[in-house]
Amino acid sequence: MKNFLRSTISRIFRFVLAIAIIYVCMVFYLMLSERRIAFPKAIKHKEAREAVSDTTIVKKVNCKISDDITLEGFFAKKENLPTILYFPDSDEDAAQFMAETQSSKNIGRLAFNYRGSGENKGTPSEENFMTDALQIANCAKTLSPTLIYAGRGIGAIAATKVRENNPLVLIDPKESFAEKISAKYRYLFPKFLIHTKIALTEEDFKEKATTLLLEDRSVEQISNENFKKKFPKIPSRKRTGETLSEIIDKIIIPENANSNF
Repeated sequence: MKNFLRSTISRIFRFVLAIAIIYVCMVFYLMLSERRIAFPKAIKHKEAREAVSDTTIVKKVNCKISDDITLEGFFAKKENLPTILYFPDSDEDAAQFMAETQSSKNIGRLAFNYRGSGENKGTPSEENFMTDALQIANCAKTLSPTLIYAGRGIGAIAATKVRENNPLVLIDPKESFAEKISAKYRYLFPKFLIHTKIALTEEDFKEKATTLLLEDRSVEQISNENFKKKFPKIPSRKRTGETLSEIIDKIIIPENANSNF
């Protein structure tokens, strides 16, 4: 009986130890892969690009951010109307937003892919994420005199930090890179192990023009609820039944674009 108990305990211990070793190896691998996880290179979205291929409506534009890197962008201009400058999520082709909002009537639309995404060269990283976002904002100012900033997911962080005093629409935003990564990998990559520190704070919203949280996709409901708890003063609007184009047209009042929605 004692031998049986010893053998059973030994087998259980070896099993637990094996699981622990596998877990530690997986966590260590994710830690080594953090830059790639936090800053993926979005692939070209074929269907979206086909949907915005009519160059009489959506023009291809460029934003030079360094001597050897020029970012591709898409611009649907609306005469005498403000332009929404959209910062895509980290793994999103900017053409997807242009395709989703192609029936919008109240506003022009402008979006650039980050370095390494779409047709762009380069490697995205924590060191160049915000400097690239600032360069994108500067390029946008040369294309449209009146801008409304918007961003989805991680793009909401970039849009918030470079918008100066322009109106802002946060679409299913992430509060930080750590929040997005830990939400995806959960116990395999807890927040305290994540080194990418770019995040939103209350200071980013103080004494600024109107900010609106747009709850777009139902899969992001928990994330949006957490964001509202973190930033309770930001008003929110949920998309229910309308297309993204329709709700953007509803919340944006062109004549008040410099201050309110």
